[in-house]
Amino acid sequence: MAYAALQNLSSYSLLQSTTTIPQLISNAKQKGYQTLALTDQNVLYGAVAFYQTAIKEGLHPIIGLELTVAGSVSVEHHYQLLLLARNQNGYQHLLQLSTLKMTQSAPLAWQQLTRELLQGLFILLPETSEVNSLISYQRVDQAQAALQQLLAVAAPETIKLGVTPTISNEELQLRTKLTADNHLELIALQETQYLQAEDAFYTHVLQSIATGSTMSDINQTPSPGSNWLPPVELIEQKYQNRGLVAALEVNAQVAAACQVEIIKQAPQLPTYQTPNAQPAVAYLRRLCQAGLQKRLSNQQADNSKYQQRLDHELDVIERMGFSDYFLIVWDVINFAHQHHILTGPGRGSAAGSLVSYCLKITDVDPIKYDLLFERFLNEERAQMPDIDLDIPDEQREIILQYVHDKYGNDRVAQIITFGTLGAKQALRDTGRVFGLPVTTMNRWSAAIPKQLHETLTQAEKESQKLRNLLADSDTNRKLFETAQKIEGLPRHYSTHAAGLILSDEPIVKKAPLQNGNEGLLMTQYSKYYVEDVGLLKIDFLGLRNLSIMNHILTLVHQQFDAEFDVTKISLEDERTLQLFQAGKTNGVFQFESAGIKNVLRRMHPDSFELIAAVNALYRPGPMENIDTFIARKDGLEAVDYPNQTIKEILSSTYGIIVYQEQVMQLAAAMAGFSLAQADVLRRAMSKKHHQEMESMRQRFMQGALAKKYSEQTATTTFDYIERFASYGFNKSHAVAYSKMAFELAYLKVHFPGPFFVALLNSVVGNFAKIKTYIQEAKDNDLSVLNPSLNHSNADFTYQQGSIRFGFQAIKGLRSDFIKEILALRKEQGNFTSLVQFVQQLPPKFQKEDQLQALAYTGALDEFGYNRHEVVAALPKILSSAEFSGSLLADLPGMEVEISHKPDFQDWEKTNFENEYLGTYLSGHPVERYEELRKKSHAIRTSDLQPTTKMVKLILLISHIKTVRTKRGQLMAFINAGDQFTTIDLTIFPQLYREISSWLKPNIVVLVQGTVEERRGLQLIVNQIEPAANASRVSGPVQQKLFIRLNEANDQPAQLQQLQQYLVSHQGDCPVVLYRVKTDQKQLLPSKYRVNATDAVLQHLQGLFGAANVVLQ
Repeated sequence: MAYAALQNLSSYSLLQSTTTIPQLISNAKQKGYQTLALTDQNVLYGAVAFYQTAIKEGLHPIIGLELTVAGSVSVEHHYQLLLLARNQNGYQHLLQLSTLKMTQSAPLAWQQLTRELLQGLFILLPETSEVNSLISYQRVDQAQAALQQLLAVAAPETIKLGVTPTISNEELQLRTKLTADNHLELIALQETQYLQAEDAFYTHVLQSIATGSTMSDINQTPSPGSNWLPPVELIEQKYQNRGLVAALEVNAQVAAACQVEIIKQAPQLPTYQTPNAQPAVAYLRRLCQAGLQKRLSNQQADNSKYQQRLDHELDVIERMGFSDYFLIVWDVINFAHQHHILTGPGRGSAAGSLVSYCLKITDVDPIKYDLLFERFLNEERAQMPDIDLDIPDEQREIILQYVHDKYGNDRVAQIITFGTLGAKQALRDTGRVFGLPVTTMNRWSAAIPKQLHETLTQAEKESQKLRNLLADSDTNRKLFETAQKIEGLPRHYSTHAAGLILSDEPIVKKAPLQNGNEGLLMTQYSKYYVEDVGLLKIDFLGLRNLSIMNHILTLVHQQFDAEFDVTKISLEDERTLQLFQAGKTNGVFQFESAGIKNVLRRMHPDSFELIAAVNALYRPGPMENIDTFIARKDGLEAVDYPNQTIKEILSSTYGIIVYQEQVMQLAAAMAGFSLAQADVLRRAMSKKHHQEMESMRQRFMQGALAKKYSEQTATTTFDYIERFASYGFNKSHAVAYSKMAFELAYLKVHFPGPFFVALLNSVVGNFAKIKTYIQEAKDNDLSVLNPSLNHSNADFTYQQGSIRFGFQAIKGLRSDFIKEILALRKEQGNFTSLVQFVQQLPPKFQKEDQLQALAYTGALDEFGYNRHEVVAALPKILSSAEFSGSLLADLPGMEVEISHKPDFQDWEKTNFENEYLGTYLSGHPVERYEELRKKSHAIRTSDLQPTTKMVKLILLISHIKTVRTKRGQLMAFINAGDQFTTIDLTIFPQLYREISSWLKPNIVVLVQGTVEERRGLQLIVNQIEPAANASRVSGPVQQKLFIRLNEANDQPAQLQQLQQYLVSHQGDCPVVLYRVKTDQKQLLPSKYRVNATDAVLQHLQGLFGAANVVLQ
């Protein structure tokens, strides 16, 4: 007669319970429960996770639902029914009922609760049911009427009236009589919202977050709650003490009768409707043969090799039953291409499939790049193929709508995902409930370290600011502890960014649904569980970079070459390779970070394969091999191959396992593994499955010995594979994504105007990015034009070889004002005068701040007045516009005359541009000293790194603050910047005394100093002079750095240190190696040119000896 907890909320009743599913099951097990139900409010979000975890922990799981329904008697009120699945039929009806509720905004009406939908369910009436609520108000006749409504659609033996051990005697008598009169039974039923009585306070906070309310009694000691999960013995004793033994027995009977299995099953594929109902296998083969013929028509290749590979792949696909899957994916891709929607070259291991290549699902030749089908689809691990499709993010909705229309609303759905309460969000939400002001909560947020996945527990250890706040008051400690309790709980749901479900039957038969976005439904089960219940997930990822490429290609086709096809470019294009070698990859997919650009400059990739290798290596783990890879590539470190087989497979990556496919090839070549078996080995090694790896080791040894390799060679090779395998990356993915990157880089080199226009339009509102991209466009000799009232569009545009700023890039300009300007221009033609423009505007847009934004950015320059004149005249023009069209407009003195004024100074104009456009469009004062920057090896602020030590910069001083040291000496803190950003400079007393006579704001200086990181990067200055003076004395003769190598210092270790140091201190000074032994000089490649500062010279002299390093 063990009591079962039949009414339990989890944190999946969003913001209603602090209990996670693992906590619920663990706590229930500790307290003696053998049977447990999950009954979240209207949803089944956690059902599969609950079922799987409970089974694993040896508990009997019951799947239920707390359903909100409108009253049948008190129709204006909402009540709850507790539904428990008795059998598989009941579980199916729970799925339907939850879907019915979550696809409408109102509670379910009684008319929607049909006899059919309630079959297979127990219907328990909790304290919040209509019947029990009416009884509590002594409205027995109405309670009887409500009960009769329920009896009209459900069998009496399935209906139980809930009772708690704390019920009053009077109410117990009324419920007992009601059940007797209707031949029903009472059931022991108590709701659990939290696990311990003291958790009531935290749950109240969570529920207050949901309602947006505040709590006024936060400093009082909270009273224990009643909706907690007591130990089984305690709750049974309470019921027995009230004489409710029969209710306990009913509880046990109901629990035992609930028998549902959520069986883990393979996804069931929809059937693709082929032309003339021909078999999917035959239709797929026909499509692939046609695709292969088209792919090979323009290239010289061994056709038999491709045909054999295609036949093999199709045979495997047929045996595994995946022909329909490939046809479904092909159909979507074919739709995209027919409607001129750009698709990516491939993602993940799918790029290793020739079938995918023939169907144009991918655009990477797997044979040319030595990619393996078995890495993608392997009969020995019988998993669904996983093809993810990349499409422009702005066109993803078109693809989703096509799939929705083709397969039907009930068979297509998006996938739910949950946003959780992070550390800062938990604090902010708790603070709001506590009634704390925003300024206070800002202090709390500032005390949390800015690290990914930072927890409050970690933050307390790491942040002194946070510990100080906690020590300030008991309220602060309570705030923090409450935030810790709710941290990590789901706060809201949203739509998975890429996933889409396709089903062979209505999805609701396998998973509950609710309303999603774009008119689609959404599964209540997250991505971790949809496949467990037999649903097929395909990822349609909207990729920003594909949208950028799409915009670039649109401009290229409109203004340059209507027939240009980016997929047919040479992947060995010399100019594109040079761009990668120089690390000028801003805007190039996956190659934008400072770190990977540095690797590109060091690697100096001279082939597409090396670019793919950089992409594979620049990841946590594989990064450890980058230095070795570069040293071996440059001949600074010898490659020692354990045997010839390893050399043949790893020579392209200099003896380093860069790719997972290389692990598979080694196992096949040396131990006779099939590629499918080799993939199992690769998977075991990457997952570190020790038992499986040991079994694989034995098979490897046996296979290698059978192929006449010695035991020592076999052991050495397996150990070698094992050491590097965990760092291997998916080559198919690296090649596919590197192809997209190469295509973008090619467009950047050959069509820079369209490239930068599309890139700038993708970052409107991000001033830091705009500043960087505008400067790079200028570096590429592109003219960048100010906004223009008569020539700008909303976006950046490419006009007659120049980039024109769009209105949307002007800070503070209203979107409806922009639309009005464009509409007026379209309707009436170009504006002919400033006064005419203002007068034509509707009164709501005749605002000085909007017109000033246009004036300061140069958008009104075309009327013949300078910017100062326009800004000064705006109040008078606006005043005059008020009387435009009236009799007063013709009175003397009402006409507007714009007075002559000297224009703003250059620095004022550029500052205004920077304020409104995010960049010094007319030219930053620092740009005048570009020759000095190159000759002095100065860098830009955008190239500063925390690891950079001694640097030179050319900066415009904007602000100087002097302070006295403890000794009474003056020193200065300076804020200065270039066209990218600003940096703080510190000048100590000795240097300040030397320069104080000429130091002032708004002058450009050449500074040299040491980089430090304190709340951002700053410079400790040791040399500073006006840039104008430095330009006059800067000589044209280029110096070279000579390094003498003798027998003592011409060693691999020192040469590798040299290589790393030169790359990390790049500049314009050539480096020459002189080898004493051969009496030969070697000029190092340009990528090893160095910033030859005193600090660099001292370091190199320490490495090679002072007499062996000379700058001359």
